[in-house]
Amino acid sequence: MIKKLLLLASFFHSFNCHIEAQERVGYEISDYSTQSIGDYDHVISEDEPFLFNWSALKLTYTVPDQPLEGRLEILISPDSIPDANDVILLDTLWSFAGFSYQETQVKHTLAPREYYLLTTFYASDTAHFSPRSNILRKKAQVYSYKMSVTDAHITHLRISEYNEETTLHLNVTHNLSCCPDLLGTFNSQLEVLLSENDQLTADDLSISTFFIEDTLQAGVDEKEYSSNLYGTLQLERYRYLIISRSSAYFTNGYRKVPDHWWAVPLRVVENIEEVNKSKRDKHPFLTYGSFEIPSDTLEKIDVQQLYDEAEEFFELYKNALSAIEVKDYNLALKWTDAAFAYAGSHRYSSLIYTSPDMISDLYSGLSHLSNYDNERETLSFRLGEAMKMSDLMEQAYENLVRKLLPDSLELAGNLDESGFYGNKATFDQELLFQVPVIWKRYSLSALQHFIRVQDYESADLIIQQAGKHMKLYLPLWRMLSGNATMKEAFLYLGGTLVESNDMLDMALTMLEFYTATGLFEEGRNAETLAKLLYDCTDGSYPAEYWKTMAAFAETTGNWNAADSLYGMVDSYYQNLLEKQEKGTSLAGKYWMETQHRNLFGAKTGAVTELSQLEKTFTKYMSSIKNDENALFLYMDLISSRHVSRLAGFLGSSYYPGLYLHNIESLEAQGEYFLASDWKKELAFFLGRDGRYEEALSMYLSLFVIENMKSQAFRLSFSEEAQISYFVLQQEMLSRFMSLLEEMQSVNEPHFDQALEEALKQTLFYHSYILRGTFRMLYDVYQSESPQVQMQYEKWRLLREYLNKLYVEGKTQPDDIHLLKQEIGQTESEMIRLSRDTASFYFDHLPDAEAIRNQLKHGEAAVEIVRYRANHKVYHGGALKYAAFVIRKDSQDVGFVHFPDGEKLETRSYHFYNNAIKYKQPDTLSYGAFWEPLAAHLAGIKKIFWAPDGVFHLINPATLFNRETQSHLLEEIELEVVPTISQISSDEPVELSTAMLLGNPEYVKGERSEEATTAPTTRSSLLQNRLNGLPGTKTEVECIGSLLKDNQIDIHTLMYRDATKQAIFAHNQADLLHFATHGFWMDLLPGVPERHQLYESLSGSGLVLAHAQIPKEDGYQLRPEGILTAAEIQDMYLFKSKLVVLSACETGLGEVVAGEGLYGLKRAFQRAGVENLVTSLWKVDDQVTQQFMVEFYQRLVKTKDLSASFNNTMMAIKAQYPEPYYWGAFVLTCNR
Repeated sequence: MIKKLLLLASFFHSFNCHIEAQERVGYEISDYSTQSIGDYDHVISEDEPFLFNWSALKLTYTVPDQPLEGRLEILISPDSIPDANDVILLDTLWSFAGFSYQETQVKHTLAPREYYLLTTFYASDTAHFSPRSNILRKKAQVYSYKMSVTDAHITHLRISEYNEETTLHLNVTHNLSCCPDLLGTFNSQLEVLLSENDQLTADDLSISTFFIEDTLQAGVDEKEYSSNLYGTLQLERYRYLIISRSSAYFTNGYRKVPDHWWAVPLRVVENIEEVNKSKRDKHPFLTYGSFEIPSDTLEKIDVQQLYDEAEEFFELYKNALSAIEVKDYNLALKWTDAAFAYAGSHRYSSLIYTSPDMISDLYSGLSHLSNYDNERETLSFRLGEAMKMSDLMEQAYENLVRKLLPDSLELAGNLDESGFYGNKATFDQELLFQVPVIWKRYSLSALQHFIRVQDYESADLIIQQAGKHMKLYLPLWRMLSGNATMKEAFLYLGGTLVESNDMLDMALTMLEFYTATGLFEEGRNAETLAKLLYDCTDGSYPAEYWKTMAAFAETTGNWNAADSLYGMVDSYYQNLLEKQEKGTSLAGKYWMETQHRNLFGAKTGAVTELSQLEKTFTKYMSSIKNDENALFLYMDLISSRHVSRLAGFLGSSYYPGLYLHNIESLEAQGEYFLASDWKKELAFFLGRDGRYEEALSMYLSLFVIENMKSQAFRLSFSEEAQISYFVLQQEMLSRFMSLLEEMQSVNEPHFDQALEEALKQTLFYHSYILRGTFRMLYDVYQSESPQVQMQYEKWRLLREYLNKLYVEGKTQPDDIHLLKQEIGQTESEMIRLSRDTASFYFDHLPDAEAIRNQLKHGEAAVEIVRYRANHKVYHGGALKYAAFVIRKDSQDVGFVHFPDGEKLETRSYHFYNNAIKYKQPDTLSYGAFWEPLAAHLAGIKKIFWAPDGVFHLINPATLFNRETQSHLLEEIELEVVPTISQISSDEPVELSTAMLLGNPEYVKGERSEEATTAPTTRSSLLQNRLNGLPGTKTEVECIGSLLKDNQIDIHTLMYRDATKQAIFAHNQADLLHFATHGFWMDLLPGVPERHQLYESLSGSGLVLAHAQIPKEDGYQLRPEGILTAAEIQDMYLFKSKLVVLSACETGLGEVVAGEGLYGLKRAFQRAGVENLVTSLWKVDDQVTQQFMVEFYQRLVKTKDLSASFNNTMMAIKAQYPEPYYWGAFVLTCNR
C-alpha cells in the first residue's frame, strides 16, 4: 500500500514538472547594426558611441505575449570566447517590450583596436522564460582619427618679369590608427580664410577651398596641398589664416568626421630659398633658388671652375638620356633628379652653360613615357618645380647679360643685317672672346657681324669659345638625333638643346665663316655638326639651313650636293610663291628666291640659256620699283646680295647699278673690306661682258684692299689656315690673269697697265705665306713675353707629338683632327700674341723696274704663274700657265702663256719623267715647257727662274732643244729662286764650318755595304730593310778631306752617330751636307686623299741611324731615327749658307700654287737656309759622289755658287750624257 502511495506521489510530481516546463518560453537575441562595414559589425571612432538595435525572438508561443525583462550584459573580449578577464561594457536592466527593435547608444572608453562584443540577456521571469539567452558575438573595430594643421603659409614669388605667383601652402597631418582600406577614401572640404584675429567669423575672407579625396595610410600621414591665388589680396590687413574643415567623412559606411577649424598666424614667404628649404627633406632635388649673380661676385668667378661644373652636370644629363634609351625609366628619373639637384646647387655654372628648360623637358618626356598615374603625379610635381627653376634662370640670365653686355649689341647686329654699319665698338666685348660661352643672341650677332665685315680674327676667337661650349652638348645631340622614339617623346628637348640656345644658328654661322675663309677641313666638321643639330629639330624652317649647306658645298667644289641643296631651297620658296597672287610684288620677291639652282648653274656654266630668266627678273624688278606700296621691299631687294648676284649672273642691265649702289654705301660707312667683296663679283661681270676698262679699274681698286685683307689674315692665323685662305684668293688672281690673256688677244689699249698690275699681284701672292712666316718667327724669337714663349713651347711639343704619330702610323682621324685643331689654335694665338714691328710691315715688293735694276747685262727674270681661265665661267675653267719675263735690255714686260695647263701637268710631265727615268731621248718636253718662252729670251745668258706648279717638278736644264741639238744647260745658265722679287746681286759663298752626314746605320748593330734599290716610301720602310749607302761613306770622306784641305772645320756623322740629336747639336754650321735616304710617305690610314700641311711635312724627311726596328713581319719605324720636314722647319738655320741634300727625291712634295713644294725643300727654306740643293729623282750613288765632290771642288775654289753648280752639271754631263745622271739636282737660292 505504501509502495503504491509512493509511486502515485512520484507520478504527480513528474506531471507537475512537465506542465511547468511547457510554460517557460525560449528566445534568442539579435543585433541589427548600422555601423557595420565589411566583416565588422561595428566600426566606430574612439569618440563615437556604439549603436545597437537589439531584438528578441521567441522560440515558443505557448504563453500569452508579455514583455521580456531582465538584465542585458555586454562583455568586451579580445576573442570570441568569454572568460573571467573580459571587461563589462554594459550591464543594465533591459526590457524587450513586445519583442520590438530598439536603437540604443552605448558610450565607451575603448582604445582603438579590434574587439569582440559578447552580449547575453538574463531573464528576470525564469518561470516563464529561459533564464539566459544565447551569447551574441559581434566583431567591432574602434579607430582613432586626428587631423592637425602643421603649417599654413602663403608664398609670394616674383619668378620672372612676367611670372609673379602667389600660392597658398597647407601642410596637414592625418593620424589614423588603423584600417584605411576598411574605411575607404577620406573626403573633406578645407576652406582657408584670411582673418584679422584667431577666431572664425563671418567677416573672414575666403581665399581657397580644397576638396580633399585622400587615400590615407595607417599612422601619421602628411599631406601637402597648394593652390594658386589670384587677384589683389592686400595681405598686410590680416594676421591669421583660418583653416575650416567641413563635410568630412570616410567613404565606406559614410563614417563622418566632425567639423573643426584651426587658426594659424599668417606667414608670407617671398624668398624661394626658404620655400625650397622647407620642402627639401621630402624632395631633396629642390636645391634651386635665386640664380642672380651679385655684381661684387662677378669679378671673383673662376670661369674654368664653372666649366668643370658644367661638365659634371652634362654627364648626369647624359646618364639620364642613356637610361631612357634602354627604357629604364626609374633609373632615368633618378638621374634626372640628380641633374636637377646639381643644377640648383651649382647655379652660376648652370646659368651660363645650360639651357633653362633642359630639366623640365626631361620630366615632360618621362611623363609621356610613364604608364602609371602615380608616376605622372610625381612627375607633374617635378615638372612644375623645374619650370619654376627655368623661369628663374631666364630672368637671371637676362639680368646678367644686361650687366655684362650692352643691349645695343643685338640691335647693332640687326642694323648690320640691313646694311647699316657704324657700331663697331659695340661688338668689341671681351666676354665674347675670352669666355667659353655662347651668350645667347649676343655671341651670334657679334659673330655674324665680324663675318660680314670680314674681321676674321675676331670671328675666330668667338668660334673658339663657342666650340668649347658646344662640346658640352655634343653627346646629347648625338643621342637625341639618333633615336626617333626619344625625339617623339621629348618633343621640346630638341628645341631646347639646339634652337633656343642659338646652337644651330651658331653652327650654321660657323660654317659661313669657314666658307668665307676657305678653311674646308674645319668647315666639314662644322657641316657635320650642323647636320647633327638640324636632325635634333622638327625641321620647321629648313631654307636657311639648306642655303648655308649649299654655299659650303659650292665653295668646296661638291657641286652635286650644292645643286641638290639649292633645288630644295627653290622648292621651299616655290610653295610660298604658289600661295601668292600672281604678278604682285611679294610674288616677285619669292620668285627670286626660287632661282638659287639656276644661279648656281650660271656660275658653273651648267645653265647657259638665261635670256628668259633675265626677262622675268627685269619684269619683276621694274614692277616692284614702280609699286608705291612696295617701297620697303624694293629697298630690301636692292640691298640683297642674292638679288645682285642674280642680276649679274643672268646678265640683267640692273647689275651694275645694284653693285655700285651697295659698294658706295659700304665705302661711305668705312666698310672697305666688305665693299671689296662686292667689287670682286662686279669686276668678274664687267670682264665677262668685255667692259675691260671698267673691269680693270675695279680690279685695281679691290687689289689694294684684298692685299690688306690677306696680310691681316696672315697676322692672325696658322700656316695651314693661311694656305686655305690663299687658295680662295688665288681665284681672284686667276680671273684677272685670264682677263689679261683675253685683253692681250684683242689688243686692248689698257693691256700694259693690266700687265703691270698682274705682275705686281703675282709677286705679292708668290711666297706670300713664307714671307709672313719669317716675320712671325722673328717676332716669336725676339719676344720677351712669357705668354709667347709658353705658347711657342706648347706649339712645338704638340707638333712634335703629331709628327711622332705620323711616323708611327697612328693616325686615327678623330684624334688627328683634334690634335691638328689644337695646334692650329695654338699657332694662331702665338701669332696674335707675338706680332710686332716686323709682322706689321706691308709687303712692299719691287716692281718691274726695280727687278730690272737687279739684273746684269744678258740676264732675265722669269716668274711662272699657275691659274685657271675663270673670267667667263665663275667656277672652273681650263688650267693655265703663264710667264712674266723681265729683261735687262728691255723696258717691256713679256707675258707668255702656255697652251694647255692640264696637259702640262699630266701627259707632258709624265712623258718628261719617264724619259728621264728610263734614259730615253726626249724631243717633246722642250716644246711643252720652254719653247713658248724661247722667243722672249733670245740672247739671254742667265735666267733667274721662279717656277710654279708643275714647273717645280722639272729641271729646265735637262730640256733638249731639237733645233740646236743641245740641252738648255748648254745654252743658258739658270738660277732657281722662290720668286723673282727676291733676286739680288751675287755674293761669294764663304764657308768656314761644315757638318757632313752620311751612310747611317739604319738598323741598330747592323751595317751593310750593299746599296739599296728599294723605294723609300712609308710602306717600303715598314716592309724592307734599308741597306747601307756605301757610296755616301766615300762621298762624305772625300768632301771632308777636300774641306779640311781648305781650312774648313768639319764635323762628320756616320753609322750610329748619324742621329737626329747629333744634327740638332751641330746644325749651326755654314754648310750642312746630308747623304742619306730621303723619303716621301705614302697615304696613311685616315688621312684625306689631298695631303694637308701637316701630312706633307710629316710625310717627307731624311732617314737616320736606327730608324728601323726588326719585327717578325717587317720593320717598325722609330721617330727618333726619322728627321721629318716638320721637324726641320722648326730648326733655326738662318746661319746656314748652304744645305745640300745628297739624297733621293728630296726636292719632291705637295705642290701649293704660289708657295712651291711642301716637303723637305719648303722645310729648309722656312728654317732660314740661304741656299739649298735638292734632288728630283733617284740617282746612282757613284754618280752622286762624283757630282758632289766636283761641286765642292769648284765652290771652295771660286766661291761662286751658281756657276759652280752649273759647271758641275756640265762636267758630269760630259761623262754621263743622259739627264738622269746630271739633272737630278736643283740649286735654289733663297735670298
